Amino acid sequence: MDFDQLLRDAVTFGAVLNPLDTIPLFLALGRGRSDEALAALAGRATFVAGLVLLFFAIGAQALLDAMDVGLGAFKVAGGLVLFLFGLRMIFDESDPGDESRPRVETGRDLAIFPLAIPSIASPGAMTAALVLTDDSRVSMTMQAWLVVVMIGWLVVTWLVLRHAARIRALLGESGIDVIGRVFGLFLCALSVQLVLRGLRLALA
Repeated sequence: MDFDQLLRDAVTFGAVLNPLDTIPLFLALGRGRSDEALAALAGRATFVAGLVLLFFAIGAQALLDAMDVGLGAFKVAGGLVLFLFGLRMIFDESDPGDESRPRVETGRDLAIFPLAIPSIASPGAMTAALVLTDDSRVSMTMQAWLVVVMIGWLVVTWLVLRHAARIRALLGESGIDVIGRVFGLFLCALSVQLVLRGLRLALA
């Protein structure tokens, strides 16, 4: 097993998932709730996001095969999505306060929308889950380890949400913002490499 590749993929998925990016929305949605209610909200959101990401890691490639979409084309498309996602992380100037009033329908389970999807299981995270477990790129053993890595990052996300108030108080809005932008730059570089690999595969 290629441990260097596993480490790179683990860092890539962590950069895309970026648990710190979910803190402002989680705190806004959880305003006025008890500690028990916040714990339940964090647990449900992480669980639902995990199911979505596991589907993209395990079953989405079969769907692509049924649609006759080549891996090279999807890698290019996925790389472009991740690049745009990374750019948003770098240049997003939105005010975190805008998330204090999320536009959701009354009675909707906030753990599913907007917390699990699209905040935790973002389009970038879904794309990364599929691309990193590409059958033509990695063995079944490596795919199994990547699923373990994904679950590990989801556990980290759950822990971050459980201690969101303390983390924001410790890092401050500026600290969280800097970390997010660094992850975005890293993600842009990886997405360019992914597009180049996809082009080589599609044109081969």
